[in-house]
This record gives sequence, structure tokens and C-alpha cells, in this order.
Amino acid sequence: MKMSTEVATAAHGTPLREVVRSLGEHHVDGLPVTDAQDRVIGVVLTSDLAATRPRAVGPGGTPGPW
Repeated sequence: MKMSTEVATAAHGTPLREVVRSLGEHHVDGLPVTDAQDRVIGVVLTSDLAATRPRAVGPGGTPGPW
């Protein structure tokens, strides 16, 4: 496997949809999050995104059978 010297990152405030796309595009499970000065201020992981996925609900807001 060839290593890349360029690291994929997500700027603070990047929309979730773009973060998901970037994770898939780069075949990685996490991205460093950078501030306006390109300093790393955190990391977003695929497991973080799984916790934010909306759940389907049935009538009255009750969980559906799925």
C-alpha cells in the first residue's frame, strides 16, 4: 500500500454531507478537523457520524418497525 504525504482534512464548519463524501473518497475512517490557520483542532470519525444519523420514526414520533 502506498502512503500519501498529503493528508485529507475537514475545515471547521464543513457541512456533514461534504465530510461523509471526503471520508469515502479518501477511503479513511477519520479526518483531522482544522481551524482557519490550518491547525488541527479535532478529529471526526465515521463512528461519530453513525451517532448523528437520523432514525426513522412512525406515526406520532414512535420508532418504526425497521
